[in-house]
Amino acid sequence: MTRANFVSGVRGTNTPFFVARKSGDQTGISDQTETKITGWSEITDPQSTFDTSNARFTPAVAGNYRIGLTAWIATESNTRQALRIKKNGSTVEQIQVSTGGDVNIPVHISAIITCDTDDYIEPYVYLDGSQTRTVYSSGVEMQFSGFKIIE
Repeated sequence: MTRANFVSGVRGTNTPFFVARKSGDQTGISDQTETKITGWSEITDPQSTFDTSNARFTPAVAGNYRIGLTAWIATESNTRQALRIKKNGSTVEQIQVSTGGDVNIPVHISAIITCDTDDYIEPYVYLDGSQTRTVYSSGVEMQFSGFKIIE
């Protein structure tokens, strides 16, 4: 098979897309409270679809999107912590973790989400327990990203 045959039939591009990284620790997150993860800096956003002021991705192009979120969170012994991806204010994907001790752990979640032009996607965390906690800024490990899937 030649390379020309291998790529025949490919159409479209994976745009819009964005990649953002956490630009500082988010401290004082109350226990048993769902909190939007804010404080992102854009790494790339050629179509200007991610707004750092409100941590919101609005694709502007209808289609299916792969959204990923990785966060370092402070956990509390024998409680549950959840990382959530929300579309238009409603949870569309969630991962929960529970630990046997007080530790800081990385958590990753990804989803394929169908979006209209005016939908918006946001990152959230829910930290259960009795203490205030932190979502940490850990350089390249704290990332929120998305791109349109070629259909």
